[in-house]
Amino acid sequence: MDQNRPKSWTRREIKDPNNRRSFTLSTLKRKNHNLTKQMTTYLKTAELTQVQEEKFKKLKTTVERCANAAIYRQSQTDGHTTLIGAATCKNKLCFVCNWSRQKNVRRKYKAWFDQNRTIVEIRRDQPGKKTLYKYTTETRFMAGKYLGWELVGRHPYDLMHLTLTVPHTAENGFNGDRYYFEKITALYNRMRKESDLWRWLVFGGEYGIETNLNQQGQHIHIHSLLLVRCEMRSRNRLHQEILRFWNGITENRYTQRQALSPNDVAAIKIGNKNLTPEFIMGLNPKGATLIGLENIYTLQKDGSKSRGAQWGSKEMIISIMETISYHFDPFAFDKEAGEFNLPLMAEIAPILHGKRLYDKFGCLYGEKSLNVTDDTNVVEEYTEAAEQTVDEQTGEMCNYNFFLTNPLYISHNPRKKYNIEITPQGLHRAIKLEVPNTGAAVRKMAEMMAEQFKKR
Repeated sequence: MDQNRPKSWTRREIKDPNNRRSFTLSTLKRKNHNLTKQMTTYLKTAELTQVQEEKFKKLKTTVERCANAAIYRQSQTDGHTTLIGAATCKNKLCFVCNWSRQKNVRRKYKAWFDQNRTIVEIRRDQPGKKTLYKYTTETRFMAGKYLGWELVGRHPYDLMHLTLTVPHTAENGFNGDRYYFEKITALYNRMRKESDLWRWLVFGGEYGIETNLNQQGQHIHIHSLLLVRCEMRSRNRLHQEILRFWNGITENRYTQRQALSPNDVAAIKIGNKNLTPEFIMGLNPKGATLIGLENIYTLQKDGSKSRGAQWGSKEMIISIMETISYHFDPFAFDKEAGEFNLPLMAEIAPILHGKRLYDKFGCLYGEKSLNVTDDTNVVEEYTEAAEQTVDEQTGEMCNYNFFLTNPLYISHNPRKKYNIEITPQGLHRAIKLEVPNTGAAVRKMAEMMAEQFKKR
């Protein structure tokens, strides 16, 4: 279940897209409000180091302020109110920003896969030197990023979801490092550079690092989206190669296991029916012995899975979004419990501060159209229709009032088609913007927010 979606959400129930967006924003703002109350309570009893307390309080303040100001446009003719956008924090802890980021990521990736059904192979001759070969995307090639390079061919590809872990213990983590974010990143980079079969089969992809707590302590792991060359048995061949290489570089000296048990062998065999007993028994019992590698598929009407079918379909995009959910999953959120893990949040917030937990590689490296973050702190989602100044039915000029207020104080009455209503408390707190149009209102809010943050 999407943890960013309000429990009371029914897509069919709220037919107007703007009312639906406003309802979701207000609901998620209330979730942020409840979260910060829980954080305040936790701070009263938690035993934190000075650094942990400082970072925890900073996170709380950031989420507290997110979407405190949203622009609502109200018609002077009939009072109809429209949500324009909200000032946001871009924090991975924030329900509002993860919802916004999820929509942004989905839109970008759908557009990208629509334009990139193949990977482009190019070459460049160098007098007296070895000819260079490179894989790139259709979008970068067609944009003229490789002038002077010759087209060799175009290659179809399969999409796969890779999951990597390392053996770890509660006391010593991975080889003495409890917070092994940088180590697991370095190992993944090493495998991509040194494995010849990987370099042949994998055109590129992206990855993110996630963490949760289990009986072995911090469970830090990698999820990666791979663009894999279409060849016979490519999944099983790649799985075996990754398992071989990853096992060889992830030995943990604190792991107690000295040999693989029959249960271990059976579990490894489930991942790839082509693995031989000799291969499995040759694995290092102190290294990682389980990896996940799945084809991204689309579901047919009969429930069967089909690779490569219905390119760009809703099912394909859903599968991709599940694979790259690290872009928009809340920070320190326990999916099974449906709540935040506050001790985990406090523990690792200082560790993760300033760290980059995802990246693109291979043919996707430098693909700016897939960048998730941006420099703006204002959600600008109004369409051209929002700038409409003439009533299509009467031909008269439309006049609007623009307000800044907190989505906490917006209600949506089911008996009135969930239309946006600013409560008396919201009106009391509202700031009227003396601006001529929607674009000016967004710019005004951005200026006001920038000024506020300068003062803090």
